[in-house]
Amino acid sequence: MCTLSWVPEPSGYTILFSRDERRDRMPAIAPSEGMSRGIRFLAPRDPDAGGTWIGVNERGVTLAMLNRYDVSPLDSREPNPVAGSVSRGLLLAGLLDVESESVVDARLRGAELGIYRPFTLVVFAAGAIPQVREWDGQALSSSWVEGAGLAAASSSAGADVAAQRASLFGARAAQEGRLTADLLERLHRAHVPDRGAVSVCMHRAEAVTVSFSRVTVTGCSAAFGYSAGSPCEEGEVMTRVLPMRGVS
Repeated sequence: MCTLSWVPEPSGYTILFSRDERRDRMPAIAPSEGMSRGIRFLAPRDPDAGGTWIGVNERGVTLAMLNRYDVSPLDSREPNPVAGSVSRGLLLAGLLDVESESVVDARLRGAELGIYRPFTLVVFAAGAIPQVREWDGQALSSSWVEGAGLAAASSSAGADVAAQRASLFGARAAQEGRLTADLLERLHRAHVPDRGAVSVCMHRAEAVTVSFSRVTVTGCSAAFGYSAGSPCEEGEVMTRVLPMRGVS
């Protein structure tokens, strides 16, 4: 249950991420600076499992992960008894030192993916087409994001909800002609067509959009803006800045 969008910028890119979760989940820990294999990064943390769903490092690479609800390892004729034994967010956290999508690919090929439930992982880097890696519980597939706008969406309420969100972004792109980060942020904070399961700012009886992230990467720095709670409430935004490696 999440929505991820992006736009390229003159010297980098901006991504926007609405995280949807069950109402009974513990609140996430706001983004803070960490280090992995000598590389600094910014990422929030899930206190339940210790992983994360989004992070940006000092090499200008951002990773974002969404759960997949359209497939399940239990759909196989030979169910994997260990699927889901490790949080998907820990997989992303272990990739926060990467310098390119090729390194992500190498790590994923060498990982024991069978311990994770299905996921979509999107890799962003300055000047590069965003890359999508999807694990369906059986195989890892690769694709890329076609253009600015929606990068990925998922919903436990059904694939049709994710498809409707995709239509919202497509219609807005057609209407505006050119998408900007500010325009996309307004859509992430809005209730279109109405306040409910389809709107990007999602509200359901058992689940809700619990946070909104905006990450802008330039040649000099990465700025991570984060607000807890429903984006429609426009609460306090905490911003952390991470200089790019070699830039003071």
